[in-house]
Amino acid sequence: MPKNLRKRLSRLTSTLYGGSQRQILKSLNQSQWWPKEQIEKHQLERLRETLAHCYDSYDFYRERLDRAGVDPCNIKSLKELARLPVLTKEEYHSMYRNAPEAKGRVEHRKTSGTTGLALQFRKTIEATTIMRALDSRSLSWYGIAPGDRQARFWSASETSAGRWKQWGGDYLLNRYRFSVNQIDDGYAMRLLEDLRRCRPDYVYGYASGIYEFSKLILRHKVTAPRVKAVIVTSEMLYRHQKEVIHEAFGSPVVREYGSTEFGPIAFECEQGELHVMDENLIVESCSDDGEQKLLVTELNNRDVPFIRYEIGDAGVVGDRRCSCGRNLTVLSELMGRTNGFIRLMDGSIIYDNIFDFLITIAGVDQIQVVLVARDKLQIFFKGNDIDWPGVEKAVETLKGFCGGQIEMSWQQVDEIPLDKSGKRNYFKSLVGYGE
Repeated sequence: MPKNLRKRLSRLTSTLYGGSQRQILKSLNQSQWWPKEQIEKHQLERLRETLAHCYDSYDFYRERLDRAGVDPCNIKSLKELARLPVLTKEEYHSMYRNAPEAKGRVEHRKTSGTTGLALQFRKTIEATTIMRALDSRSLSWYGIAPGDRQARFWSASETSAGRWKQWGGDYLLNRYRFSVNQIDDGYAMRLLEDLRRCRPDYVYGYASGIYEFSKLILRHKVTAPRVKAVIVTSEMLYRHQKEVIHEAFGSPVVREYGSTEFGPIAFECEQGELHVMDENLIVESCSDDGEQKLLVTELNNRDVPFIRYEIGDAGVVGDRRCSCGRNLTVLSELMGRTNGFIRLMDGSIIYDNIFDFLITIAGVDQIQVVLVARDKLQIFFKGNDIDWPGVEKAVETLKGFCGGQIEMSWQQVDEIPLDKSGKRNYFKSLVGYGE
């Protein structure tokens, strides 16, 4: 099918989904420029409606609101939300199993379970339409319009039925899927030819997969097609990865922070700041025994919504304004998973981004750091002609940074496996959350 016809079909699909996505997008394009006070007023109105729905519909939330002494109709400030307890994945899972049947049209979803517990949940059609409109608004910051062709670096389904479902969705949404399950030299060259043929407007996908492909582009000194932007998601983007991807594509490299539960949570603007999708969510950061946990409350889902949900990521919500002119909340730090840290024997916390520089050692292609005990790390390196004196020097630097409280060993391996979702975890903890 010709590219322009595919683009029109994709735009038609977006418009028909929920019947109002285009109108919502028009509204969102205006609200991102509202004064901060107007954005917070909108959030407060939506929060009252959401909590009133929770109080009337679910015993679990009614009991929580009553215990906290919160009357949904009389909330005067967004700060009152903090009076409610944090919602864990386990608590939501239990509540959802006992929730009444959905009223009206809903979309059933589930998480992959890579964090230990696969959640099932429902979204109203209005909520999913707003999520899709927010996707479109964020992409528009880089000149990407609904229906523009996407090269999608993602995992491929392991079943025939799943692959057909992926193909159908990709076809309707003008996406070309490139599997990140196995990227080697031979596959990368075939992938590059496919990428040139499909002539994408932008690239979207796992940070690690796009990074691995970008390294091979540079190694073979070939030219990737120019795109409007490279959007990386689902994993932390480290400094060295961003530099390599930018060099390979010559395009802006943009972070998206999202989840299966909420769709887009924050998106990087042209000035490099991560902006929260305030019209759809309230994002809080709270300090818990040294950890900076992110909590998310959704504002537009009227079917078993998440309220102060501990999403499992660490970060800091800032109070500064961005020079881009948008008054959406800034996520000033995003540190990765809340189990992506080391709690030293003295109680202090070191986040996994300190291992970023290990990948810059000569000859190193991939790394994985595994915390096998509170005082023991194993570091795995993949690559040829690795600068082992450089590794030894880097490890000594890490030991000093950790106050000499951790024993570190390292070895070379032939392969660092992906997890079942197709992501590559650069840090793994085998000792649980904060043990």
